[in-house]
Amino acid sequence: VRDAQMKAAQDNYLIGNTFFEQGDISQAILHYRTALATNPKHSDCWTNLGNAFSSAMHYHPDHRDTLYSEGAKAYQAALDANPKHVEANFNMGVLHHTMDDIPKAIVSYERAIQLDPKHYDALSNLGSARHKQQDLDGAIHAYQAAIELVTPMNPVQVEQTQVSMLYYLLGAALSALPSHRCKGASCA
Repeated sequence: VRDAQMKAAQDNYLIGNTFFEQGDISQAILHYRTALATNPKHSDCWTNLGNAFSSAMHYHPDHRDTLYSEGAKAYQAALDANPKHVEANFNMGVLHHTMDDIPKAIVSYERAIQLDPKHYDALSNLGSARHKQQDLDGAIHAYQAAIELVTPMNPVQVEQTQVSMLYYLLGAALSALPSHRCKGASCA
């Protein structure tokens, strides 16, 4: 019986993923919750539930605070089930960043980077969060680290617009440095 329940939970998780990919967020949430009722330790399912709530914030801005709260709870449940879940940490950071809770976003991005030092999206977002806090040195360091990771990648692995954006953001952080820190054409 337990095996059949776990299979049903996994099936609901996969069905939820399909609905999420198709943009049917309410059905995705329903299936993720059904899966989690049987398997509350399914950290990937909790993470995807958080992603669904986070995505719903864009479609329902009038319910933004409630969806943010639900998303944060889902990501936290994923982290309770698996504290080393890289994407749950990263996505928690994105959620906090979206709500302008930059200190919490930074903590989540840093945890994701500790778990996966090659997570260039976390590095890029960490740079953005630090830039928002006027920590230009921290922003520059994070952007440079992300650029070092993505530059040698095959264009199939990373979108070239993302690489261009990293260079743009690095340039914006460098140009925001006080003029006394700049020498010639380069800032350090």
